[in-house]
Amino acid sequence: MPKLISVHAIWRGARFSICEIAQGDRYPVTRFIEGLGIQEKSKIVSLYRQLAETGIIRNTTKFVHEEDGIYAFKANQARVYCFFDSDKLVLLTNGATKKQRKADPNELARARRLREAYYGLRKGKKK
Repeated sequence: MPKLISVHAIWRGARFSICEIAQGDRYPVTRFIEGLGIQEKSKIVSLYRQLAETGIIRNTTKFVHEEDGIYAFKANQARVYCFFDSDKLVLLTNGATKKQRKADPNELARARRLREAYYGLRKGKKK
């Protein structure tokens, strides 16, 4: 579990700010996105923008509640996991390439751990 985490803004919109949870000097979502092909990268960024500006993603297959408050942006096989904090903030935790029919339990567990570390950083404020 990372000891030092911080929050880095990726996109600020009228409805939400989209931020990444950084681990020390590592930005796992940014690194994951940079490794995608141009089409997948473009689709993910478009989904960020749409959620940030309007607060909704009309295509419900592209933004899905996976479990326990963890959501996923989806573009082909790429998944970027996130959660909501308050009514203005979406925090990206990690990205993965889907290799099976269901979401990878290890990736979901990683997203939950980062969410708990984030809430710990906020010094015990309620979810």
